[in-house]
Amino acid sequence: MSLDHAHQQLEDILTLPELEEDALDYMGCLGALAAFVITPKELDIKSITDHVVDEAINALNETQIAELQEAIKLVCADIQVQLEGEEDVDLPWMNEEDDEDAIISWAAGFVEVVLAFEDIWLNSKYEENATQLLMPVFAISGMLEEETQDITANDQLISQWIEEIPEILIDLFLLFRVEEEKKGPPKSVYGASKNTQKKRGSRGGKR
Repeated sequence: MSLDHAHQQLEDILTLPELEEDALDYMGCLGALAAFVITPKELDIKSITDHVVDEAINALNETQIAELQEAIKLVCADIQVQLEGEEDVDLPWMNEEDDEDAIISWAAGFVEVVLAFEDIWLNSKYEENATQLLMPVFAISGMLEEETQDITANDQLISQWIEEIPEILIDLFLLFRVEEEKKGPPKSVYGASKNTQKKRGSRGGKR
């Protein structure tokens, strides 16, 4: 399966009517996968798939689940290679015509993973630096409106943060992964290494 095919497969499966209520939408899924690649703990492909489609997993047959998981692995591998390269991070909403909705959905998908694995992301070892780096993504996602309403009212700041998201992702990746990389190439369920609107976040929506 090529990378383009993997993206198309993700979009085709996640837009199935039977997944609409529970699964992340396509853009939210891509945000979630970026977060999973950065998460400072390797998670198996089943855990990632279960998060992406939630209870809608029961609506998929074995072939669809296998295709979804293969697509997830390829997309995660591509994200990891980009982050390891520390430059030219290509975010999926950059080429969207309706980029505002796409950005919000992507950020919401990312934040859902952070909140679902908060004990890993925000433990005492990383909390201070991670919290600062994550603030822009939280604000853009709109998932913590009460906590970020003063910030989101500043359109200029939000626009600046949107432009900085690629750098923020690299900084988060390095924060969480640099110590592991000192021990050797990071293991990954994705098969990649440098050496080789708001219904449950972004769930229930369409791109």
